[in-house]
Amino acid sequence: MRTANGEETKNRVLFFEDGNMEQIGIFELDYLEQGIACTACVFENPSAATVPSGPSSSPAPSRSHGRSSGLGVSGSGSSAGSEYFVVGTAHVVAEEKEPSRGRILVFEVMENRRVHLIAEKEVKGAVFSLAMVCGRLVAGVGSKVQVFTLANGAEDQTNFTGQPELQLECSHTNQIMSLYLKVKGEHVIVGDLVRSITLLRYKPEERTLQEVARDFNSSYQRAVEILDGASDDIYVGADIHGNLQCLRHVADAVTDEERCKLESCGEFHLGEFVNAFHRGSLVGQPIDADTSAGSSGSTVSATPSSGVAASTGKSIFGADYVSVTGLKAGSSSVLFGSVSGAIGNIISLSEDSHRFFVAVERVMKRTVISIGSLNHKEWRSFQNDLRNAPQRNMIDGDLVEMILEFDRAQLEAVVREINDEVNATISALNVDSTSASKANGSSVVTTSSTGNMLLHLATNKVEFTVEDVLRRVEDISRL
Repeated sequence: MRTANGEETKNRVLFFEDGNMEQIGIFELDYLEQGIACTACVFENPSAATVPSGPSSSPAPSRSHGRSSGLGVSGSGSSAGSEYFVVGTAHVVAEEKEPSRGRILVFEVMENRRVHLIAEKEVKGAVFSLAMVCGRLVAGVGSKVQVFTLANGAEDQTNFTGQPELQLECSHTNQIMSLYLKVKGEHVIVGDLVRSITLLRYKPEERTLQEVARDFNSSYQRAVEILDGASDDIYVGADIHGNLQCLRHVADAVTDEERCKLESCGEFHLGEFVNAFHRGSLVGQPIDADTSAGSSGSTVSATPSSGVAASTGKSIFGADYVSVTGLKAGSSSVLFGSVSGAIGNIISLSEDSHRFFVAVERVMKRTVISIGSLNHKEWRSFQNDLRNAPQRNMIDGDLVEMILEFDRAQLEAVVREINDEVNATISALNVDSTSASKANGSSVVTTSSTGNMLLHLATNKVEFTVEDVLRRVEDISRL
């Protein structure tokens, strides 16, 4: 890094107070060293021993011989449950295609709001990503995924300085480049440079990191995240071609071969290069949400600039419909940010909600004239260097919301088509259910989860009014 005068400078780690953004610490990295990843981590068994005192942070601490003279270890020691800031770095050398070494730095902010470096670990490769799993630190280091624990600061045969130190507990090596990590419980998903998404499981009692399943299709990932489902977690990935893909692990599959695969359950061309995913919601708890109701969310909706939420336990087809925003905000929602500055939302849907909004989307595709007469179906189709596939199990929320811009005459025509689409879907489900029940020797008439539908007594069909449709779409638009 060079200044305007052409002088060489070092990269730094800066710490700010969250309330007033006052700078409370600076840590200078080594020459050619760059910070790549950071996270907050609460170690399960952090050092509780007294740590030898050292200098505290100054406005601009310097470094020499690879040791910090500005950010020292804490003189009061660390207590159990303390939160640490962990920074992953890489030494970027022009002659190397990929960094061959990096460091993991563990910082603690003391009660006097001074920042201290309490531990550092040199690793063989760039530290691309960091996360916390079961009270340990999990890091994507080059082609490896490694789990570290923070050993206590007592002097012994393995720790001559008496300072806390990061110790490698286990690792997984079957990657090309471990760019992204996300964690839920004991499960870790890895977004790889080439090998798409891999699902790992960390077993704290055995101190092992084992591969559970992977996507065997090649895909260059830009970001990954875990989306809560009713029964299975959905793993969402964004690739360099502007696609979103949802994967699911079928843990109860019959064969070992099927159990070790991540099954594709949704594909969608977003048209944006995603920088990051983050679990959360664009709004707080919806105003009229029935938080006591459960959800049967099982499918996923992708919306480039707005959200589609999971429905309440009451069917979206029901006369007692309350709101599609019944789940606690953020519980099944993932936000994303793109290179162009767009902010979007991906939220799971119940089966009934999915059927309804698929019907709305189909009608809108026929009704809305796209700019330049571009084909919406082709634009939203999954496409990369290896294959093309139609949009599947994911809904274009922006297209659905365009119904709110129609006048009354257009709305009435569109709603008639929506009713036809919904009834055709329900009829097909009933036929399939009847065929299945006859094959099983059952007399069940229908098994579709359509609840207390808005049935017209004369035609025995679902008939939404303009107000019914607008209300359901406005629930989405509010997110």
